[in-house]
Amino acid sequence: MKWIHSHILRQIALSPFLLAIPFTLLILILIPDFFPRFRSDLIETGFINKPGGYEFWKDVDMDGKSELIVLFNNTEGEASLKVIEEDGLIGAHYYCRGEMLSDEPHIYFVDFDHSGNNRIIVFSLSNDSIFLNCIDHANLHDFLFRNLFIGKIRTAGSKDAKTSSVFFEDMDGDGWKEIILTIIAGFPLQPRGCFIYDVRHNQLNKSPDMGVFMGIDAIEDVNQDGFKEIFTTTYSISNYPDSLGGFQDDHSAWIMAFNKELKFLFPPVGFKGEYIIIQSLPVRSGNEWKLVSLLYQLSSGNSIPRLILSTIEGRVISEKELRDTRERLAMDLFYIGQEREFIYKSDQQGNIEKIDGNLQTIETFNVPVFISNNFLEADLDEDGKKELICAKSYGYPPVIFRHDFSSPVYLDLPPSMGARLVQIKTLENGKNTIAIQESGHYYHYSYERNRFYLLKFPFYIGIYLFILGFIFLIRRLQRVQLERSRKISDEITALQLKSIKSQFDPHLTFNILTSISYAVHQENKELTNQFIAKFSAFIRGIVTDSDKISRTLGTELLLISNYLDVEKMRLPQFSYDISTHENLDLSIEIPKNIVLTFVENAVKHGIRPKEGPARIIVRVEEKTGSPLKIYIEDDGVGRTAPKDAGTESTGKGLLIVKQILDLWYKLHGNRITWTIEDLTEGGNPTGTKVRINFPV
Repeated sequence: MKWIHSHILRQIALSPFLLAIPFTLLILILIPDFFPRFRSDLIETGFINKPGGYEFWKDVDMDGKSELIVLFNNTEGEASLKVIEEDGLIGAHYYCRGEMLSDEPHIYFVDFDHSGNNRIIVFSLSNDSIFLNCIDHANLHDFLFRNLFIGKIRTAGSKDAKTSSVFFEDMDGDGWKEIILTIIAGFPLQPRGCFIYDVRHNQLNKSPDMGVFMGIDAIEDVNQDGFKEIFTTTYSISNYPDSLGGFQDDHSAWIMAFNKELKFLFPPVGFKGEYIIIQSLPVRSGNEWKLVSLLYQLSSGNSIPRLILSTIEGRVISEKELRDTRERLAMDLFYIGQEREFIYKSDQQGNIEKIDGNLQTIETFNVPVFISNNFLEADLDEDGKKELICAKSYGYPPVIFRHDFSSPVYLDLPPSMGARLVQIKTLENGKNTIAIQESGHYYHYSYERNRFYLLKFPFYIGIYLFILGFIFLIRRLQRVQLERSRKISDEITALQLKSIKSQFDPHLTFNILTSISYAVHQENKELTNQFIAKFSAFIRGIVTDSDKISRTLGTELLLISNYLDVEKMRLPQFSYDISTHENLDLSIEIPKNIVLTFVENAVKHGIRPKEGPARIIVRVEEKTGSPLKIYIEDDGVGRTAPKDAGTESTGKGLLIVKQILDLWYKLHGNRITWTIEDLTEGGNPTGTKVRINFPV
C-alpha cells in the first residue's frame, strides 16, 4: 500500500500540468509586465520656449485649462514672465525688477480669496534686495503688487540666496490666504528667516534673524485656537559665525515652531553637530496633537538617526533610534493627503514606515525610489483619489504611485542629477497630465488605467499553455528518441548475435572438442582442465551480458585474451601479446565484440594457414585529446595469399561490424572507424595490421 501511495505521488509530481506551473511563474517574474494596471505615455516632447528659462503650467485666466507661463531673464537682466495661450500667442508679458532669485527659480500660484482666480507669485533679486511680485492675469492683466521688498542680502551682487519654502495659508482667520515663506542665504549669511505677507492688509511680518538654515514642513492649528502654527526643518550647515549674532546658530539643528506672529511656539530645542537635519511634523493622536521630529546627519558623526516625540509645548516625551548606516543616507518625513493621524518616514533605500502619534510603526513599504517630501499629489486618472508623482528626487527616474505606494509606473525619462521641474498640466477636457522640464527640454505625460490590463490573464494562461505544450512536446520527443534508441539497440543486438554465431567457428569448436577428447584419452588431466577452463571462460565471455550492446574496454581485452589462449593451446607455435599503458582507462565503453572480430579474423585468415611460428600483437594507445587507438597486428600469410577452402573469407564478419558501427553512430553520435593495412617485405606478404579509432 505504501508503494502504491508513493507511486501515485510521484505520478502527480511529474504531471505536465503541475510541472508547467513553476516554469510559468519563473517566466512571469523574468519578463516585463506587458499589461500593467496603470500606464503612462509620452504625449509630447521638445525644446522649451525660451532657452535658459523655466516653464510652468496653470489655469491663470479661469478658462478651465492650463496656460504656459515662461519665466526667464531678458537681455536687460530683468526677470520676465510670458503667458502663452493654447494657440501659441503671447497673452501677456510681465517684467519684474531685478533678475530671477536663484539658479533654480520657481513661480507659485495662489487663489488668495477662494474666487477661483490663480494669481502668479514670483521672486526677483535686484543688486542686494529680494522682491516679491504678484500678477493678477485673469482680472487685471497686470501686477496685483510689485517689487515688495522682502529682505537684503548681506553681500551685494551675490546670488547665493533662495526661497527654501513657500506656503499659502489663512493664518489670521480672515478668509484670505497669506504668503508664508522662508529665505536662506548661503555664504552671504543673511537673510535667513521666516516671513509672512498679509496680502489683504499689505503687511509683512518677519521672524527674528536666524543663523540656521530653515524651511517649512507643515502649517497646522495644533492648539485649536483658530490660528495655524508653522513647523520647520532646520539644517546645521556650520558657516554662520557667532560674531554676527542672531538667534539659533547653524552649528546646531533645532526643533522649532512659530505662531502666526512668527514668535516661537516653544523655546527651540537644539542638537549640536555639523550637517544635522531635523524635520518636524505635528501628528494627531486622539484628541491631542504631538510633534514628531526626524533627526539624521549627512556626514560622519556621533548623531544616531532617531525619531523624537514631543508635546506641542516642546517637551520631549520619548525617542526612537533608527537603523544607523555608514553611508549616512538621506531620510524624510511627510504627510499623504489630508491625513494627520499618521506620518511617513522614508530613506534613500526605498524603505517607508507609516508611523502614528506614539512612534509606533503601523505599516511598512518598500519602493524602488527615494520618496522625499517634494512629491506632487494629483488625481490623474479621474478616480477621485490622488496619485503620488515622485519626479524631483535627484538620481532617480520619475515614477507615479497609487496613494498606497502600489502599482509604480515609470516615466520614460532617464534618472537626473540636475534640476527638474515637475507640474500638473490641465487639458481642455479637464484631465490632468504631468509636465516635466529638464535640461532645456519639456516632456508631457499622460497617466490612466490600462484598458488592456485584463488581457494579462489570458496572456498568463497562454504562457502556461505554451509551457504545458512544450513539456508535452519534450516528452513526445523523448518517447520518440527512446523508441529510436530501443530500435537501434535491438538492431545492434541482433547483429551482435550474428557476430557471436560467426565467432562460434564450427571448426574451432570441433577441433577443441577433439583436443579435449585426445587429452582425456591420454589421461592428461592438466591439459584437459586447461582446455576446458579456457574454452568455458571464452564461451562465458561471449554469452555474458547478451542483452547489452557495449562492454568496457577491460572486459573486451580479457575476452580476447581468453580466446587467444584457447587458440594458443591448439596451435603450439602461436604466441600473442596484449599491450596497454599504465594509466589506460579500462572503464571506457565500446561496442561488444568489435575488437574480438578483428582478432578472430587475424587468427582465422592469417595465423592458422601459416606454417611455423606465428604471432599476434594487440596494442592499445590513448593520448589526451586524441581518439583511443587499438592496433591488431599479425605476421600471418596476409590477405593476398591463396586461401584454402577452410580459410577463405566471406566478408560477412566485417559487414556486420560496419552495420553495428553505423547504428552505434546513430545512437551515440560517435563515429568509430577502422583501417586495414597489408604488411609486405620485398613484395611478399608478411601479415596484416588493423587500426581502430574510438573517439574520445
